[in-house]
Amino acid sequence: MIESKLQELLDKEINLSQGHVSQGSKSHIYIRDLLANKRTTDSTFPWLLDGDFLSGSYARGTKLHPLDDIDVMIILDGTGLIPTGINTTHYVRGNFEGKNSPVHNYLGWDNLLNSHSVLEAFQKALAQSHPDSTIKKNGQAINIKLKSYNLGIDIVPCFHIKPLDATKQDFYYIPLGN
Repeated sequence: MIESKLQELLDKEINLSQGHVSQGSKSHIYIRDLLANKRTTDSTFPWLLDGDFLSGSYARGTKLHPLDDIDVMIILDGTGLIPTGINTTHYVRGNFEGKNSPVHNYLGWDNLLNSHSVLEAFQKALAQSHPDSTIKKNGQAINIKLKSYNLGIDIVPCFHIKPLDATKQDFYYIPLGN
């Protein structure tokens, strides 16, 4: 009796239903495809590289109810960006390589990548496709709350950076969010 009540509580209040997981999967795939194709309608949108990936508890299959935090890492072309600043990983700045890349649209007056404008581009793109959803910046992510499905998806843009020195390792730069 206690075991069945406990299982009922887990199924109702803690564990995600298979239907909710399925809808979460359909929703994040739809948003990922939408962002991957955004360049066809907006030439200033950052270039996405092939690939994006899920991260966090949803990706690990350990997310509990509510399904308000599906983390999607969107990999952007960082050609023309090089590390600079504290420990060489806190900031990136533009250089002349890849000058045709739209990433140069997101450089500030100081030639540093303007994290705020990158996140704004994603927020705007999602607002256009999901006008009835709540879309806001949340640190280094853009959170989209799909009210119709009671789902939350965090889009985290990250730039693939290749150092000028070919002996150094590539890395991903996630905009600071502030």
